[in-house]
Amino acid sequence: MKAYVLSSLIAILFIIVSCSNPISDLSKDGLHGQIKMIIENAYVGAMNTEADTANVFSSIITIYDKKGNLLEKSFYDQGKMVQKIIPQRSHKRLIGNTRLNGDGIPMLTSTIRKISETEYEEIQLNTQGKLFSKEKMIFDHGRKISGTIYYQTVEYTTNYSFNNEGLLMSQTQKNNTGEEEYNYDYEYIQFDENKNWIRRNDYSSKGSKELKYTTIRRYEYY
Repeated sequence: MKAYVLSSLIAILFIIVSCSNPISDLSKDGLHGQIKMIIENAYVGAMNTEADTANVFSSIITIYDKKGNLLEKSFYDQGKMVQKIIPQRSHKRLIGNTRLNGDGIPMLTSTIRKISETEYEEIQLNTQGKLFSKEKMIFDHGRKISGTIYYQTVEYTTNYSFNNEGLLMSQTQKNNTGEEEYNYDYEYIQFDENKNWIRRNDYSSKGSKELKYTTIRRYEYY
């Protein structure tokens, strides 16, 4: 689980990189309609009864502007905010991110550099201006399909796969020795009237396929 959190919180979010691609963040997320906010709750295992809704493992709140571009993304651990990411843009192009801790205090800033049409690099610095992490990323149609994070003395490579609708179907992370840290597959169970998913099963296929989390989304539209 530690590596999964590392991937989620240290690595740049694969959904929000606009780069030179003109499509909105919503479109790259495989989402539809004028979404203002998404509240996403993950529950351990199956969620079959009303009592299970109290067992929230983690939450993510994502806010978009009217043009479908990401304004901020906040992460919660059992109801307490642990991090918020605010994209920094120049002429509508993402150039970096500011990361705040649970108290709203900046802890990391990053810059994004274009290497080629499909390759980008993100450099993260702490508040003292020292290197925190570096990530090399590969994109396809505006979506991050692979990223290698260099964090202290450890290297993690995460690969992502999407379906034709832009929905994340799997992600696998390995360390610099080639050992698999995690492998998740996603099954989309329910959708709302705008064809946005509202219930997803998250399976861990490391060793054996088991239902790790049930993820529920609520949407607020403009």
